[in-house]
Amino acid sequence: MEIYEDDDVETEEKIQEQKQVEEKPKLDVRRKRIRKLRKMLDLVVHASQCRSANCPYLNCRKVKGLFKHGQMCRTRATGGCSLCKKMWDLKNICGGGGHQ
Repeated sequence: MEIYEDDDVETEEKIQEQKQVEEKPKLDVRRKRIRKLRKMLDLVVHASQCRSANCPYLNCRKVKGLFKHGQMCRTRATGGCSLCKKMWDLKNICGGGGHQ
C-alpha cells in the first residue's frame, strides 16, 4: 500500500512542477506588462507637470502634444478622433477610468 501512496505523492509533485513551468511564462508576461504600464503612468504624470520645452524625458513632448490636442479638438473620441481615443486609452490604462 505504501508504494501506491509514494506514487501518488510523486505524481502530485510532478503535476505541481508542471503547473509552475506552465505558469512561469504567464507570470513573466504579466510582470512585463505591469512594468510597461508603470513606465507609461510615470510618463503621463511627468508630462502633465513638465514645463520644459526641451525636456530630455523620452516621449514627453508626444504626451504633451496629446494633452494639447485633447484641449483643442472638437471632434473628440466619441466623434472618431484617433488621437483623442489614444488619450482615453491612456487614461483608462493608467487607472483614470471614467467616461468620455
